[in-house]
Amino acid sequence: MNVQFLLLSDGASAKYLGINPVRGLQNLGINAEYYFRSRNTGVILPTPDYVFFLKPNLKDLTVGDGVQFTHTTNNSPKFVLIVNDQRLPIESEMVYDFFVSPSLDWQREYIKRHPNKPCYLINEEIDYHTTKIHKPSKELKVVTTGYAVNLIQHFLPIVPMIKEVTKDITVVTNGKANELEMLENAGCKIVPFLPHYTRMLDDNYDKLMVEQFSPYDVGVITQYSDTRGMGRTSNRVKLLNYAGLPVVCTNSANHRDLWFNGEHNRNLKVVEKIDWVTHLVYLQNVKRRQLISNFNSVAIKRCGGIIKSAKSFLEAIKQYEKR
Repeated sequence: MNVQFLLLSDGASAKYLGINPVRGLQNLGINAEYYFRSRNTGVILPTPDYVFFLKPNLKDLTVGDGVQFTHTTNNSPKFVLIVNDQRLPIESEMVYDFFVSPSLDWQREYIKRHPNKPCYLINEEIDYHTTKIHKPSKELKVVTTGYAVNLIQHFLPIVPMIKEVTKDITVVTNGKANELEMLENAGCKIVPFLPHYTRMLDDNYDKLMVEQFSPYDVGVITQYSDTRGMGRTSNRVKLLNYAGLPVVCTNSANHRDLWFNGEHNRNLKVVEKIDWVTHLVYLQNVKRRQLISNFNSVAIKRCGGIIKSAKSFLEAIKQYEKR
């Protein structure tokens, strides 16, 4: 089988949903390659069986150096759209044979959006995880991450509740000066997200990305409460878990089932607003933090990583071929 990934915009999703699964597929012996258009790097296979498109625009059936994938004969490749924080016009999406997504919410939406085409779940994975030995802290060190513009909408409102437990709040993010100033004025320390996304082709990128969160005690992950198409995946929770942190997070389906396999995790889910305070008070106890981290670490070793991501893409192909 020949599998082509076309990464047609820049950003973190190119790493999680393109570079990492391709490396996983290659480790499984599959002939898989990615072409990263904005970096003009990678390989375009001459005769792929499946082409996975990540964040295309309306002109993206032609990619790089005039190479064009046709979709008009029985021998042409199957086109697959990776659904992640983007919608094309419905008529433009008709060219795709099926869809895959790392989000239960996006999957549900696309099943309704295209009732005659399947949408399968795939795993968005990081290529590194570590354990953490938790130590007592004079004040609980809380950290969150995400795009600053989004955090202002859904993290900023809960900062007063976090401050009932601790004043040591760090936001790891990159954003505009006015966005960062709003978070700072609320009492948050701002730390730039590292490594810079331009380094995502480096072999140690995932390791550096995960380990920047190791100095903290607890992760907090918020998200929009509506369905505007943001905050629907579990990649931020995974990122903090893979650094060895217990996480207090919203009670979404994606957070309850991180790998779509029913595997239990011991992150603390927020059902009522008071839970932000209650859970953080609970996690002031270092032994509780360690027990949660140890439990999650065992699950991560069993369920996480780029091999599992690659297998999820293969399972999507398998399900499609069985139809």
